[in-house]
Amino acid sequence: MLCGKCGNKMELGEAAVRYTGWGIFFFGASYKHLFYKPKDAGPNYKVAVIKNNQCATAYRCESCGTTTILNDGQERNLIHW
Repeated sequence: MLCGKCGNKMELGEAAVRYTGWGIFFFGASYKHLFYKPKDAGPNYKVAVIKNNQCATAYRCESCGTTTILNDGQERNLIHW
């Protein structure tokens, strides 16, 4: 896949929302999701892109840092993270 921002080749990988050691220590364990909200959407509009303990196919451009997360319809557990 080519980067939509700079046109360079993107590296295939996975995106996930995870806990960090310090986050659990200070804030405790809770459900976390990655949400998307269009710029002009109302305050209650949101779409879960990655749900708690799941990962999604993603591409990242090393040149400019742009990351693209694909909704391939396959929710995968974070077993290998």
